[in-house]
Amino acid sequence: MKDLLTKWEQMKATLDEDERTRLGKEILRAQAENLWVIGTVGGQPGVVLARNNFRNVPEVSFSDNPLLAPGHTHPEQYFFKR
Repeated sequence: MKDLLTKWEQMKATLDEDERTRLGKEILRAQAENLWVIGTVGGQPGVVLARNNFRNVPEVSFSDNPLLAPGHTHPEQYFFKR
């Protein structure tokens, strides 16, 4: 994984399109050939609390990736009701 992160940094920094493509393909190949995470049997329930005046928060959602959630619920559209 450390090698992939190094390649990612190199890919972002290079101005050579062919080199960037080569590094990207290496990263994708490694992702296709390796199992980096072993999932569990099922998801775990989670509770999220929001104040009564915090609006446009969905009643039900999912959290399959802690690094990406709650991005899929469009937090840019949350608002405080006055």
